Amino acid sequence: MKRVAKLLFALLMGGFALSSCFVRPAPVYVQSAPPPPAPVYVQPAPPPPEPTYQAAPPPPVQYEVEPQVVIEVAPPPPTVEVRSRPPGPGYVWCEGYWDWTGSQWYWIRGYWAPNRPGYVYVHPRYVHEGNRWVYHRSYWNGPGNHRDYNYAQPERPWRPAPPPPAVQRQGQPEPAHSVSGPSAGGANRGVNPAAERAEREKAEKAEKARAAEAEKVEKAEKAKNEKAEKARAAEAEKAEKAEKAKNEKAEKARAAEAEKAEKAKAAEREKAEKAEKAKNEKAEKTAAAEREKAEKAKAAEAEKAAKAEKAKAAEAEKNAKAKNEKAKKTGKDK
Repeated sequence: MKRVAKLLFALLMGGFALSSCFVRPAPVYVQSAPPPPAPVYVQPAPPPPEPTYQAAPPPPVQYEVEPQVVIEVAPPPPTVEVRSRPPGPGYVWCEGYWDWTGSQWYWIRGYWAPNRPGYVYVHPRYVHEGNRWVYHRSYWNGPGNHRDYNYAQPERPWRPAPPPPAVQRQGQPEPAHSVSGPSAGGANRGVNPAAERAEREKAEKAEKARAAEAEKVEKAEKAKNEKAEKARAAEAEKAEKAEKAKNEKAEKARAAEAEKAEKAKAAEREKAEKAEKAKNEKAEKTAAAEREKAEKAKAAEAEKAAKAEKAKAAEAEKNAKAKNEKAKKTGKDK
């Protein structure tokens, strides 16, 4: 304090000494700028909860598979499964099915496969032919009726399994939050909430746009699959109707042929009956004529015998009469 007082006294004395030599202008005092306000540190908003990520579907497994397998053992009935949630947009659900291992049937659980533009998933089929079963494996049918039996196939435990896929994180990236310390110039810089919020809103909008685009593609693919399914159903119904009409026509032709054969057989029987009747009538007439002839011959024989008997009787009467006359004559002669 003493130093400060001495310094002020010396300055005052020097001012008086100078004022005696020249006229000093009035000092101009300039209001200094107020000090900058103390920086306000805003506590950043807590980060949103981390979404639950699911492992990406396995990459395409390149197995050498036979499109068709002939088996003598019938597949078991299908297993009832609950469809899980898709890992994200742009996936197609593949129903579970029985697969042939080479010695037995093995159940492949249903799974979500990444959609493949221009391709349609075809479920396996089991066709019973005689005493055996023909197993048609699943495939993806693409342009030009190209069949891909290896795309997005599930892992089969009886074949070498591929290495496990890495987990891919999908969704909004977590924003970086930081608070800087004093700068070289001595000023403090805090978190800019407006920039952080804008960045977060931008990321959310981009994510929504991607989700909307994926949903749009999925809807278009679904509509395309439904249209193709309707076309296949209509084609199958058309083929079934044509087959039914063909069978009905063949049945009518067989019925007409059977009716014609029955009529021909009936006409043949009627003709045979008429011939038999005519034969019987002819035989009856012949027999009647024979009987009539025999009766006439018998009657003629009887008449002849009667005439002979009558002639014999007349001869006997004549002889008797002649004898009597002779006897009477002899008696007269005596």
